[in-house]
This record gives sequence, structure tokens and C-alpha cells, in this order.
Amino acid sequence: RTGEKVSDALGEQAWLLGKTTLDLSDLTIVHHHLHWQTLKYVKYGEPIKGADKFPDTDHATAACMVTPGCTAVYHDFKAHKYSLMTGTSKVPYTKSRVISSIKRLPCGDGKCQGVKSGKVVTIDLKHCYQIKTVEIYNKQSCCSKSGGNVVVKVGKSTCNTVHMSGKTSTVRFDCATNTQGKVMTMTFNDIGDINIEGLYLLFKGIQECD
Repeated sequence: RTGEKVSDALGEQAWLLGKTTLDLSDLTIVHHHLHWQTLKYVKYGEPIKGADKFPDTDHATAACMVTPGCTAVYHDFKAHKYSLMTGTSKVPYTKSRVISSIKRLPCGDGKCQGVKSGKVVTIDLKHCYQIKTVEIYNKQSCCSKSGGNVVVKVGKSTCNTVHMSGKTSTVRFDCATNTQGKVMTMTFNDIGDINIEGLYLLFKGIQECD
């Protein structure tokens, strides 16, 4: 804190001396759809020339997010080096302890779309995810009497079974422990007036699905 001026803190009758300066210039804002999938002992992609002078993973991943063509961050523990990579080749590497952190977006491009077939809505997530929480936003239909249970599955695992109807605008629920997979399905009892407008997932990217 600096200065000697006394001021009221937001009208809360708490008097403060001086002022605080907050420096956010080194803050990394992570895209809420983006996650990093780690592959141990795998060299993913090829090095981007000149992009290997980062002090740690935080700075390397922040640079990868704004570097065109960057697909991963490569950490060679023995060489103490963090490198930005491009391409999608995967080569096993056992000469040194290495980790490739691959930049991923759900459904490939972060723009997931549900495909409806009969009473089933399917979402291809493209990569392995462990799903913890699901929130479904439904276009509410006034006075609808239809509805019933919705079975939500991720891969081969049943996440949960919840009740929805045309009157349901939002439903939020947790998945069973270790619910994981690449494909998510929602099987409706009556899909006649179920109109899903959005889906929120609390997830963790994992290396391989069980």
C-alpha cells in the first residue's frame, strides 16, 4: 500500500489508509473451453523454431495459446527445456523424462453439437473426458405435460438419470464416480418437446479412457 490519504472502503464504515496497486500484467487467462491433455514419454509434434526459451509450463502454455499452429507444449526434464510444438505426430520417447501437454478443445473445435436420432441425443466429444457435473439448459414450453426420465451416459458409463419435461428450463446434476468417455448420449423418455439450448460440463481431460 502507498500514500497517506484516508478513505471509506465502499461505504462499509471501514477506513483505509493509502491505496493498493494491483499488477495483473503477468496474469494468464485460460480459455474456459480449453484444456491440456498430458502424454508422458511421448514427443507430440515438431518443435517451432525459436520457441523454446520459456522458464516454466505456465509461460509456455500462455505462449502456445496465442501462437498460430501451436498444438502442444513439450517439457524435457533432463534438458530443462519447454518447447512449443506444431503438428500431431506422436513418437514414444524414453531417453529422458518428457511430457507433452496437448492443446485440446471439446468436440475438436470447442463448438459441440448434439445429433438427435429418435429419443437419443449424441455429442461426440472427440477426446477422453472424465465428467463430474452436467447442467442442461432446455427451451421451456409452457404448460407441457409430457416428460420423463433422461438417461445420461458418457462412453460406457451411466452418468445419472434425471427427470425432465417441457416445463424444465434447467437441470444440474453430478455424474457417478469415474464417469468417462469420448461420446455423451442423452436418452429421453419423451423427446417431443425437449429442446436443448445449451449444455455445461465440468470435466477433466484424461490421457486414455478406461
